[in-house]
Parts: sequence; C-alpha cells; structure tokens
Amino acid sequence: MCELTFINSHDRELNRMLTMNQSLENTRVDNQHGWGIFTQKAGVHKTNLTPWSSLGFGTYIRSAVTEEPVMFHVRSASRGTEIKPEFNHPFETEQLVLAHNGTLVPKTELAGYSTKLDSEVFLIELDKVYLTMKNDKNRLVKSLQSTMTEFTGKFAFLIYEKETGQWYAIRGKTADLHIIYLLTQDEKPETLGYIINTVKADLGFSTDHTLELQHLLGKREVPVMSTPIEELKQETIFHLGTTEIEEVGELKQNIAEVVPAPISKYVPGSRWQGHAYGRGWWEGEEDDPLVPNSGVASELTDWLSTYGLEVEDLDTIMFQSLGIPLMCCEEGDIKTLQKFVLAKIQCPKKFRESVIKEMTRLISSKVIDVYTKGGFQFPYMLEERKTEFIKAIQQEIELATKLVQKGD
Repeated sequence: MCELTFINSHDRELNRMLTMNQSLENTRVDNQHGWGIFTQKAGVHKTNLTPWSSLGFGTYIRSAVTEEPVMFHVRSASRGTEIKPEFNHPFETEQLVLAHNGTLVPKTELAGYSTKLDSEVFLIELDKVYLTMKNDKNRLVKSLQSTMTEFTGKFAFLIYEKETGQWYAIRGKTADLHIIYLLTQDEKPETLGYIINTVKADLGFSTDHTLELQHLLGKREVPVMSTPIEELKQETIFHLGTTEIEEVGELKQNIAEVVPAPISKYVPGSRWQGHAYGRGWWEGEEDDPLVPNSGVASELTDWLSTYGLEVEDLDTIMFQSLGIPLMCCEEGDIKTLQKFVLAKIQCPKKFRESVIKEMTRLISSKVIDVYTKGGFQFPYMLEERKTEFIKAIQQEIELATKLVQKGD
C-alpha cells in the first residue's frame, strides 16, 4: 500500500519539518520503492529511492517546501511492477497533478498505455474529460465522476488544479485517508491548518513528533493537534481550503466482480485447504482444477507444528527475510524461503518443547510481551539467550496468573 500526504500548516518551517517527519514515518517499515513530491514552487520531483536513503533529502525539502501546501507520495510497488523514478507519483498533465493510492483497472481495454501505470492512465483519461468541460463550474468534480464510470478498483487521490490553484482530496470506499487539524493554544482554539495522510497511526506519530521538536527548538506559539484523528468520509470529493476542508461531491467506487476463494485456516496437525493465500498452490481437493496439489503446504504445516508457530508467524518471517507478505507470495517464493531461511532456523528439541510447553500455559486474556520487554528476537528459535528467554516466558505467565487471581 502506498501512502498519500497533504501538508498545509501555512508556516514554512513547520511545513518542512512535517514533510520530513511524515515521509520518514510512512517509510519506516513499508513503502520502500521511492517517493515523489509536488509544490507550487518546485513542481514535481520523484525518485525510486526511499527518503531514508536519499542523499540530501533534507536539503531538497528545504529548497522545495515553502508556506504553500505540499503533496507527498511514497510508493509500494505492485508485485511485478518495475521500480523506477518515472513510475513514482505524482503524475502531471498541463492541467492537473495527481497522486494515487490503490489500483484502478479500465472496464474496457485502452490502447496505447502498455508502458504506463494504472494511476497515470487514469490521469490521462481524466485530463481528456477535463478539457471538454472548460466552462463548467464544477469542472473537476464532474470530470472525476465521468472518468470513474470507466474504471473499477480502489482509490484515494490528491489532486492539484493548475488553472485555479485549488487542491482536492478524494477518498473511495476501501482506501484510507485521515486528517489532523493544527490548532492554537487558546480556550477557544482557532484552526491554523491541517495534515492529511493515509495511515492513521503514521499521521499521529509524525505530527506529535514534529510539534515536540518545535518545543525543543524553542519555537513560540507551537500549535496543538486535534484529537481524535478523523477519518475522511468514504466516496467523497473534498476541496482543500485554507484551514478547513469542504465536501464538494461524491465519487462512487466501482468494485469488480470477483469469485470468492475458500478461506485457508491453519490448525496444528492439519493441512491447509483452499487458495486464499498465494496464487493457487495451496492444497485443495484432488478434483479441484483451480487448486493443484503441492507438497509445499504439507512441508510448511509440518514446520509450523515442529516449532509451535502460527500462520501469522510465518507471514512475519517471510516479510522480514524476503520482503514479501505471505498473501502475495507464489510457490517459487515459498521454495526460496524454505531453502535459504527456514532451513537455517533450527534449535534443540528440548528447547522447543520447553518453550511450547510454557506457551500453552498462557492465559488467553493476557498478552505475553516477552520479545519487547526482554529485547529478544522473533522468532524464538533464533534467540541465542535461550535460557533467559524461557525464564522470561515463565515470569510473564506467573505475573499474568497473579493479576487474574487478584481480579485485575
């Protein structure tokens, strides 16, 4: 999932710091395939590097960002899509600048777009309609509504209208957008500006961090952030004003018809059925032509049972080692995982049995946070301090037992 950011604090230094912190927060774990920015001063700039690895990132932000609004995008490339600067957002025409989160598919095949991403294809088609509505008062709103009738899929947009200098945020049904307002520190606070971002937690952390840094630097009249963080209304077009946002239209999301797949669920000692994960390599019924039999599922099930792990644990191991979530993997990815990762994850049987035995005593209403508290590494079979790890688990279970007995 990509992330969209719109920053509008009306303060040059605060805009710069918010842009820096939000871009870093949005790429702390995911969205490692590049970033792009648009400001009225500097235009569009994009790269396939992460903000963390972009030499002179802060210098560029300082040169490009003023007190005017900022459009920022960090990319998580769709599987099989090339990673290169021109595939990063925002995209622009002579009329519009657009950044998109989601995936859009034309209802009918469009010629001449074989080398372009879905987001750019949508913008070009939008621009064609937009040019035909030159004298319409609700030009952008109607152009979006008309163009979207020809596409299916997920979307959230940030759009800049060059002729009018107006900004818009659009949220569909399944792509997220959240907003924090910056307020004065008064009994009756006034709104100074706002920040919009895809992920709620990233928005909260970044804004809070930025405002604390303002205090650290001795800034006067540091804004406070509104709470709770608000979620923008679904299937709605918003005009982004000076200090407030305004609903100016609706944009319905067309969801493509899909054939549901059986849901896979792992139960220790059993075998996965169905093909909700991956692309059909999970074991299914022998007469199901869509789900070919494979020994891979059996091997993974046995491996999970051996170490007392769940599917969620396997997903974490795969993402941390190969950078691919289990939901997006193919059979070749699993074989790579088995050969180069799982084969090296081993620990003595006695240690495994000890850990699993203690884990089964876990009281379901309490969470054992052993990894965080003890600084241990996930998964437990990689932990070198095995004796300490078992003791830590035992201590957490004892603590949880005492709390339950006290009625806490």
